[in-house]
Amino acid sequence: MLTSARTFCSDSIKLARGFAALLLIAVLALPPASRAATDRPEWDHDWVAVTVARNGAWGAATNGSIMRAMVQAIAACRRMSGPGGSGDCGGEITTVRASWSLAYACGEYTFIANGDTSAEARLAAIDRAVDLKEILGLELAACTLLVVVDSEGRASPAGERREILSVPRDGR
Repeated sequence: MLTSARTFCSDSIKLARGFAALLLIAVLALPPASRAATDRPEWDHDWVAVTVARNGAWGAATNGSIMRAMVQAIAACRRMSGPGGSGDCGGEITTVRASWSLAYACGEYTFIANGDTSAEARLAAIDRAVDLKEILGLELAACTLLVVVDSEGRASPAGERREILSVPRDGR
């Protein structure tokens, strides 16, 4: 048992090293704004809800009420899905205050990563992709960035700046 735990830790360290270059590129790709850019405490920020559907549609909303932010984000996602679009808007949803959110699609699997800064959100995205592959054993396609929502709730579709988050197939 101890040997398998050591092997798992060793493999995790190798995997983390493999993502170092990706992280450097990711950190340089986004502006360095963070919660510290505003001198307001976290509780003084509105709630930001971000949801993403399996078809790549997403919605983001900012509101003083957490429930209203969630409802508005789901409605925005449904509008993006269009008639007969994905019915799973809201199935993957996060709510934060004064944090960055990044939504990714990896084939049909989607996830949202959050962090106090854009770099921390990117690290959380890498951790999530590694967990999906290594712990849950999912075979992920390359993950494509769908939207970036900054710490003030401003959403920027990935558009021209498509980012691919690759998860190595062999775990290294």
